[in-house]
Amino acid sequence: MEKLAFVVDDDPIYQQFMQEHMKNLGYRVLSFFNGQSCVEGLHQNPDLIILDHQLGREENGLDVLRDIKRVKPKIPVIYLSAQNDLSAAVQALKFGSFDYIEKNSAAYVRLRTTVDRLHEKQNSGTLKQLFKKLFPW
Repeated sequence: MEKLAFVVDDDPIYQQFMQEHMKNLGYRVLSFFNGQSCVEGLHQNPDLIILDHQLGREENGLDVLRDIKRVKPKIPVIYLSAQNDLSAAVQALKFGSFDYIEKNSAAYVRLRTTVDRLHEKQNSGTLKQLFKKLFPW
């Protein structure tokens, strides 16, 4: 079954690049230009959300991240920012982001590595649950 990823970015060009990259990683992708649309779409239960830090002039990714985690706390969020902002990175991780990636020339490689780490973590949890069922002692 194909996994679903949300891409939330107000930049249509970067959003398109992210869509293609995630499709190449095997995801079906839904894109949003703002956080409110993303939060409203959470009933679709995405497997992963890629969230930009600055969503236009009036919307901040940290606020959207908090809203996502309030509604669906278990959905992993990968937080992106064009700024090399340590404070934003710390806040994103504090609010429950799985990782923080700076938008630069290495962002796609880092995203691939982060998605692989996420899959390993999810598969590890599934194996632990299976072993607990098979060997309850």
